Amino acid sequence: MNKTILVMTPHLRLPGGVANFYKEGRKYFSSSIKYIYVSSSIKTPVIKTFLNGLLLIRNILKICFTRHPTLVLNPSLTKNAYWRDGVLAWIGKFRGKKVFIFWRGWNPNNECLFTGWFGIRFFRHTFLKAHKHIVLNRYVREKLEFLDIRPQAILTSNTIVDDSYFEDEKSILGSKKIILFLTRIEKYKGIYETLKMFEQLKERKDVELHIAGTGCELDRVKEYVITHRINNVKFLGYVSGSKKKEVYKSAYCYVFPSYSEGMPNSVLEAMANGLPIVGTNVGAIGDFFENQKMGYVFEHPVSPHTLKDACLCLLNDPKLRNEISEFNKIYANEYFRASKTIKKLEKIFHE
Repeated sequence: MNKTILVMTPHLRLPGGVANFYKEGRKYFSSSIKYIYVSSSIKTPVIKTFLNGLLLIRNILKICFTRHPTLVLNPSLTKNAYWRDGVLAWIGKFRGKKVFIFWRGWNPNNECLFTGWFGIRFFRHTFLKAHKHIVLNRYVREKLEFLDIRPQAILTSNTIVDDSYFEDEKSILGSKKIILFLTRIEKYKGIYETLKMFEQLKERKDVELHIAGTGCELDRVKEYVITHRINNVKFLGYVSGSKKKEVYKSAYCYVFPSYSEGMPNSVLEAMANGLPIVGTNVGAIGDFFENQKMGYVFEHPVSPHTLKDACLCLLNDPKLRNEISEFNKIYANEYFRASKTIKKLEKIFHE
């Protein structure tokens, strides 16, 4: 297992699931795994576009003129990433590399990329030629099989929870029962459903809503809280490291009514910290989630009233909450622990 593997990843300082996965994963990968950035961490649009173009040229040359036999691409189904990684996959195969496609995200709205004369042929000459495809959920597997990828060429993996989350199992619950929303603050993450749900709990003075994260919708969300006079809402901003762990440990349950996901890290991290989940059955969640044992998930779209009822089941029954908490910690340790997942993933790359 000494052959070098090139892993194409966004810059690790960028937000998002792919960067977070490889930022945590580098602690557990062997020295044979080499990261190559496909996107710059610069935020200025014009400069970022220019630098990303230079990175693309650099990566093409890297693939063409190095002897590294294996290439790992991590596309999401966004237009720019799809075309870029398709080109890199074609060049990798042309140069005799073993190409792995790790489908990190999937936007159903962009499935039109596979249609039409050009779209069909582009896929067949790029991604279809890959050695193996790795997916995070059943939905993506079925889509790839529909696109004529052999079932034997599709493997399933998962996102990860850093091992440090399992070292201290003690929660730090206070007098207030905290409902936690921790992810990017975007409409499609279900932030407004969460706020409307919490509005219906206004009679519960012992409950707080903590919102952690940043995003395009943050200012509008703060304005919504003010104009609708929603009390007991705290904005924590972007949290990471020990602060992030503390936020999880102090929460009573985790709310995540997202519209679309791959395999959300925040849900796995919340489970590792013993939080019951209340959210939607999107992405990989439906592949493993056991209702009532792990919390409650519902088909999207879900009403704020439904979310409220699920939260009340937990708020009114501490014994149930504690049973779910213990189950989630054990399950996350077994299936989502970073060191275990990375070891299996690297073994796939070296097969």
